[in-house]
Amino acid sequence: MNRPAIVFLVVATGLGILSLSGPAESLSCSDDCPAPNPPPPRVECHEVEKRFAPCLHYIKGKTKHPSKDCCRGVKKISKHVKTKADKKALCKCIQRCLRGVAHYAKSCIPSIPKKCGINCTLPPIDAKTKCSKITMFD
Repeated sequence: MNRPAIVFLVVATGLGILSLSGPAESLSCSDDCPAPNPPPPRVECHEVEKRFAPCLHYIKGKTKHPSKDCCRGVKKISKHVKTKADKKALCKCIQRCLRGVAHYAKSCIPSIPKKCGINCTLPPIDAKTKCSKITMFD
């Protein structure tokens, strides 16, 4: 004769000990179970805007090289970009930063890390860029 296994759970509380017991139930997950939520991106737009703002002179063609402040900012941002979600969030934040900027060369954006000696990749970004579909980051 098969007997169901009994599971005991003892929880210490400030008021005493709570004990629950009952038949063990097997826990399994089928394809209907939702996938765990991915961690939220580590990229915050207010921080990206503050760090990317010194790069505006360069991408607007006012200087031939990114400033030291631009390079420091992009380096700091790049340290927080680890996952695909982070990369997509960064793209959206840069779009937000550029929203009010008229006449800039989106083709200058990818050259910032190289000219600053930073090991990261930035795609050319403008208002029409579909950040969710960018593969250049990978």
